[in-house]
Amino acid sequence: MQINFKFLEFSTLLESEKPSFAALAVFRWETPPPGWIKLKVDAAVAESSSALAVVARDDKGIVSKAWSKTHHPCPPV
Repeated sequence: MQINFKFLEFSTLLESEKPSFAALAVFRWETPPPGWIKLKVDAAVAESSSALAVVARDDKGIVSKAWSKTHHPCPPV
């Protein structure tokens, strides 16, 4: 399901300079089952650095932890 959303999101952005929010609004974050923690992970890569972010939410949607890290690549050994 997640890959379908990402494909729809990407193709919508390619088709229009102003993406339709209505087309993307159908897909929403869902809470995990009771007693579980759900992680949302995102990353960005540029020529000179990269970044990673993670947010952990419980079954009530409350953020329990958030992490982020920037990495500056080094040349291969």
